[in-house]
Amino acid sequence: MVQVLQQHPVCDTPVWAGKHLVRYGVAVVPFLDADDLLRFRSWLDHDMAHFPEYNPSQEDNIFQTRDEDRQYVFGPYGALSNPSSFHCPSARAMRQMGFLNTVDVVKAMNVFEQHPQRRLEMLYGSIRIKSKGNEVGDGPWLQDNCGFTKYRRPGDKRVGKGRHDVMIRGWVNLDLEEQQFVCIPGTHVDKLAYRDLIVSKKMVKKMGKNAWKLRKQRLEALEHVIRIPPGHQLLYNICVIHQVPSIPTMRRSYRVALSFRLTYSNVPICNNDSVMDKQGLPYRDTGSKPVMYSQDTWRWSRGDLVSWSERMLRSQVLVQRVVKSGKKKGTYYTVVPMEMHSLKEYGLPMYPPYTRNDRRLFRPSTTWAITHPFKTGASKTVRVSIIPGTTATTIADELLQEEPSNHDIDPYGLLA
Repeated sequence: MVQVLQQHPVCDTPVWAGKHLVRYGVAVVPFLDADDLLRFRSWLDHDMAHFPEYNPSQEDNIFQTRDEDRQYVFGPYGALSNPSSFHCPSARAMRQMGFLNTVDVVKAMNVFEQHPQRRLEMLYGSIRIKSKGNEVGDGPWLQDNCGFTKYRRPGDKRVGKGRHDVMIRGWVNLDLEEQQFVCIPGTHVDKLAYRDLIVSKKMVKKMGKNAWKLRKQRLEALEHVIRIPPGHQLLYNICVIHQVPSIPTMRRSYRVALSFRLTYSNVPICNNDSVMDKQGLPYRDTGSKPVMYSQDTWRWSRGDLVSWSERMLRSQVLVQRVVKSGKKKGTYYTVVPMEMHSLKEYGLPMYPPYTRNDRRLFRPSTTWAITHPFKTGASKTVRVSIIPGTTATTIADELLQEEPSNHDIDPYGLLA
């Protein structure tokens, strides 16, 4: 049975968040206060209502009228995949704030894992707007991977690109109620855990049926639902085994995905300079670009997709797509392409160009200048670094202190 923690496992300080990420592979940290949360939601709503790829809404406030269920991506998943969703001011501001919120956590991780010279790089993540009533069912156990790198796990002797890379994913909860993340904490350091959760005749034969059942039951007994309160950020190692919980939404749901890479390399995981220049679709850590809909949607829901495309998007971004098989073979339909082009290629209005400091976030570095969108004056731009230096002493001193009372010594029951 899934266990729901009685107490939010929120790490009040970056040091404890770094410790939790190293030990358990998952951490929840504060991100926005109540005022900034509402301010950012309004900012995001405004940017979405004025996406240049879409037909303008007939209402001034599309979220308070009959048009409140206006969908910006076809299908229940809700991850925005148009170029503007990655380059609009609110998306850039969220990345700046997310980076600023994560730097000290990563600094603590480097100290705990004795990798003080690792660099940090940010990757593009999607904004997810889940419409009211949409529900994504419980899927199989997942263990994310990155399309660009290979990972070193315990006992892995491979040497090559990405050998020392650590990939951190997560999202910021912009809802007014908590969101959830189902996972098995600690499995990011157990290279056999994922294999043991998946039914395989070869594996059962090798381990023995009874031994496999006991192993599977032991892993499932450690399954937890991690609560993410409003305005908080989830961080998890991509090697942690997790599931997508089946939770119907009573109202429109907001989250912004953020991804980070810890590496010794000084070469970015992918070069997005041309993407920033043209303001097109970026490469994500999966090694692919975001798509507006799946191939299955084109195959089984073609009529609805055509209607949605013509209703929602400007004619200049639509294409003629031909059916290549079946009864409708050779028939052309006017739809949005699965992978959209850049704002520059469409001739649409572009957002302000990226600055040098903006681009530095997407390259492995140790120091940055971060601009906070909700601050003014001298405190608006902050210089940060993940080089421990004298800060390592501070982290060590804090670890010697008694852990705060709201932190269970073993909150996930891994040491039992």
